[in-house]
Amino acid sequence: LGTTTDDELNQKMQPLFKWLFQEPNPIPLNTMMMQMGVCKPVFRLPYTYVPKAAREEIVKLVPELGAENFYGSEPLKVLEDSDFQHVVPVDDH
Repeated sequence: LGTTTDDELNQKMQPLFKWLFQEPNPIPLNTMMMQMGVCKPVFRLPYTYVPKAAREEIVKLVPELGAENFYGSEPLKVLEDSDFQHVVPVDDH
């Protein structure tokens, strides 16, 4: 495992890597998982969703990479801003 390289696969995945790391935090990954139905569209503040243009971009990108290679309980869809909820973390101390 991990002893060989696959330059073709690496090149094919570059747009996904770029999309996922557009911000130095888990927001893009969380947004993508929410759009795939893997988890509910709820963010704990101060985190929030990526802009709608980016959400539309990933919906177009995943099929190009093979949607069957991604985990999700429903087809990938663009979530509207109003689909997301934000919660305030509670300090238990």
